[in-house]
Amino acid sequence: MTNPTARTRSQVLDTKLELSRAVEAQELRVDYQPIVDLARLSIVAVEALVRWQHSRRGLLQPHEFIPLAETSGLIIPIGQWVLEQACIFSREWPTAGGRRKAPTLHVNLSTRQFLQADIVDQVTQVLNKTGVEPPMLELEITESAMIRDLNAAAEMARALKAIGVRLAIDDFGTGYASLRYLHLFPVDSLKIDQSLIGSPSPGAGSWTIVRMLVDLAHSLNMQAVIEGVETEEQLEQVRATGCDLAQGFLFYEPMRAEMLLRLLRG
Repeated sequence: MTNPTARTRSQVLDTKLELSRAVEAQELRVDYQPIVDLARLSIVAVEALVRWQHSRRGLLQPHEFIPLAETSGLIIPIGQWVLEQACIFSREWPTAGGRRKAPTLHVNLSTRQFLQADIVDQVTQVLNKTGVEPPMLELEITESAMIRDLNAAAEMARALKAIGVRLAIDDFGTGYASLRYLHLFPVDSLKIDQSLIGSPSPGAGSWTIVRMLVDLAHSLNMQAVIEGVETEEQLEQVRATGCDLAQGFLFYEPMRAEMLLRLLRG
């Protein structure tokens, strides 16, 4: 009889090998989800989200392969590829629909990427290669990455800010050290984790926490962004907190690049 543990380990190794070839095989793709201004419900930013179009298993969502990419180190070349592809595509946005200002491009940096010694050089090279102006790029860093090594993370954040890009803390509110270290980082936006607003209807206590986090962001001259808005009821409550921006299926689901261009042209 085959050992289940050995079989699982073999499957992981197979998937790791396939993932290492995914970029060359052009199986990875970048989808995009708009972020809206709650005052006007207009698109002001777009987040790049990687997907894996697996040859046998079909379309894989990030949670199905990103953890493996993180532990194996493959997240570094994959993250660099996503950053470059998204920046190349974003160059088309200013001419889409004659906008006076293109949406800001949001790209996630994994913990491993963020703490690389040469991450500033990597980002600078992509900006120079693609012609994207630094203020049009907002790098999202998870709260867990920030607290792993506070001093190193704060230094890296300052170095990234020095080249002119914007910074956001993603999934904010999921940790317990947030208030203690937040003032150390030159952050432009707090993306409040969707778990705090629940689905479909969180309790009053959750909204109190969200309102507190929004007020905290504003007191530090940061924008507050809420993730995972799915219902009209949630939208009403989010607006009541004074939040600036929102993202979620109620507005737009993640979409292919071509669909985003059609949306922006409209």
